[in-house]
Amino acid sequence: MITSLQNPLIKYIVKILHKNSFRRKEKKFVAEGTREVRRAMLGGYKVEKIIFCRDIFTSTGLLDELKKENPGVEVIEVTRQVYEHIAYRGSTEGIMILGRQKSHQPDWSALPDRDLFLLLAEKIQKPGNIGALLRTTDAVGTSAVILIDPLTDIYNPNVIRSSLGTVFTQKIFIAGLNDIKNLKETLTIKIFAATLQNANIYWKENYRNNVAIAVGNEAEGLSDEFRKMADRNIYIPMNGMADSLNVSVSAAVILYEALRQRS
Repeated sequence: MITSLQNPLIKYIVKILHKNSFRRKEKKFVAEGTREVRRAMLGGYKVEKIIFCRDIFTSTGLLDELKKENPGVEVIEVTRQVYEHIAYRGSTEGIMILGRQKSHQPDWSALPDRDLFLLLAEKIQKPGNIGALLRTTDAVGTSAVILIDPLTDIYNPNVIRSSLGTVFTQKIFIAGLNDIKNLKETLTIKIFAATLQNANIYWKENYRNNVAIAVGNEAEGLSDEFRKMADRNIYIPMNGMADSLNVSVSAAVILYEALRQRS
């Protein structure tokens, strides 16, 4: 049992949680809580270490599942003081895992040729917005999510938390603008860009075939270069004093209209 806050593993986990550059370099992530841990397991992630506190965690069944799915995984018990020190959230049920990140390089051959339904999100900055976008794409059942030049990494603990662990169960690609050009050359797909310039009301468009809904950065929206690649521009009417919605709300409004039509 680990009892010291100065233990090298405890210091390592804290760095993975709080240092983006270190997390990218190590290609690791930490997931806390039974829901997030189960979804990482469902997503086929490699679990290297299981850390739990017996005083808080009571689900021996989940421990058995994790050990069965990850032969040879190291199971480490810590004291309540140590667990509360490393827990990113106030209450995470006394269990966390250290796992290995997956590759999210674009692979358009992994996408279906028919009924393609994508969300493209360019330069999203806030982890909470990425998490909220992923919750919505999970709910509507998109074929994949393509993050274009994101300004935070998807294994940020705030992304994991705000996505309710759905970051682990969806097909996610991290791409650049040239990759999107290649996507259009590879697959027959129509891109609808959420923007005010030369745009139609979103509910008047047809989203029934191969489509991608595109949203942009919280402050700047979609870049000029991206808008040039789009096939149609769409906007959400605003009848109050505010002139825009949060990016995750805008995406949800349009994605659910697309789902309604496709259903």
